[in-house]
Amino acid sequence: MQDYLNVNSLECWHTDILVVGGALAGLAAAIGAREDDADVLLVSEGSPGHSGSTLYANAYITSCPQGQENVLAEQILWTGGYLANPELVDVLVHRTEAANKLLLKWGLGMRPIGDPDKPGGLQMDTVPGQPKGAALGRVLADQAETRGVRMHTPIAVVSLLHGPDSGICGALAVDMKAGKLVAIAAPQVILATGGGAAAFARSDNPRGTTGDGFRLALEAGAELVDMEFINFNVPPLGVDSILAAGPESIGDAGSAHYFLGGVRIDSAAQTQVPGLLAAGEVTGGVFGAARLGGSALADGLVFGLRAGQTAAAQQPARSHRAEDFAVRLAEGLASFQRGDTVTAAALDAQTAEIQNIAWKQVGFVKDAANLQAAVESLAEKHRLSGRWQAADAADLVRLQKLRSILLTALTAAQASLLREESRGNFWRSDYPQPHAADGRFNSVAQLQDGDVQVSRRLCSGQPPAEPAPMRLAPGCLRYDFSLGRSGI
Repeated sequence: MQDYLNVNSLECWHTDILVVGGALAGLAAAIGAREDDADVLLVSEGSPGHSGSTLYANAYITSCPQGQENVLAEQILWTGGYLANPELVDVLVHRTEAANKLLLKWGLGMRPIGDPDKPGGLQMDTVPGQPKGAALGRVLADQAETRGVRMHTPIAVVSLLHGPDSGICGALAVDMKAGKLVAIAAPQVILATGGGAAAFARSDNPRGTTGDGFRLALEAGAELVDMEFINFNVPPLGVDSILAAGPESIGDAGSAHYFLGGVRIDSAAQTQVPGLLAAGEVTGGVFGAARLGGSALADGLVFGLRAGQTAAAQQPARSHRAEDFAVRLAEGLASFQRGDTVTAAALDAQTAEIQNIAWKQVGFVKDAANLQAAVESLAEKHRLSGRWQAADAADLVRLQKLRSILLTALTAAQASLLREESRGNFWRSDYPQPHAADGRFNSVAQLQDGDVQVSRRLCSGQPPAEPAPMRLAPGCLRYDFSLGRSGI
């Protein structure tokens, strides 16, 4: 056994609620969780409020005037190809205005853009010489600190500790500065780790967005939904030209930008695993196949606060159980003792290979042949990675990130094979049109005996009797009130 995996040498931290992630959704969750004076520990690989994709956001957040909630809901559902979860959309549209008012109360300047009487957006203040999301991050970090949230960085959570019936009881993490493994006892965990765009060879995201939350959730028994839906920056060729060219149009132009799919949650931001919640880009179901501009920040803020409040409310019922934690800790440490030790150089080389497969075969335009080849290659690498062991704590972070991008790319490829159509930001050159009837499903991914299984699940809710034409376009889509049906 490697010395760093010795249970007797582990430092152990305790908290009521562990928040994983220090950007918008994580800070909002930590703030929400402190409402009932629960002890909240936030861990992050970067500096809270000064890292993650939030820092580089366009500082434009969705707004919804009172009485316009149904109009905004229809915009979101239509834009997402009628595949979003209506219950999640309902939470977003009815809570976004109150959440924006909190930002104003906390000192973030914002001004309306467009018609203030219709759903649209607010432009946030920025800090001269810094990325556009810096002011938002600073306000949230200050609020979290003021409320007594404990924050530890740089910390990388590498595994969640959980039981088959009792659910979450803690996590294993690496203190990246000290280079050592630490155990965290926590009966509730909120994942706010962002998306997985850095699983692709070309990405405009920070390097750490490797799908860690997707892997952590899957390994703990949760489900992922709609992992085929990914927002890409694409070459300025036009959708028709890209679909006509097929996967050959993917080269050295464009980049992965935002995951629309992710961890499946309910309207209270809970997963199917007791004690495990999630918020922000790590989750799926809020948007469907595409999203409106500014809605990602609204999603992170609303569901971050929602996750924290839910965790705080149920905290008295989820107390720390020392015996269960000890058993799960031993199991967690044993899971890292798999077999052959791999070097950092080998891990880096494998990571680059996986990213290239993801970009070339699961990129912004897809077809069955490339997707099938990707599934076969990535599934074999996933099986091999299960037999690897890291030499030290730093390499353990590398190894777990490799497994994260593997699961991210593999679930995206398998879900993309199921969807034989093009819709929203999802394009298949062999199925270039939306399929109004057969496309009304969500893909659901889970781990079964260590293998990824992806299946179809009929969408909840029903589209309008005469739905507007489904949108097929790159990037974040604009609001469009011109179609004359219930505000759309």
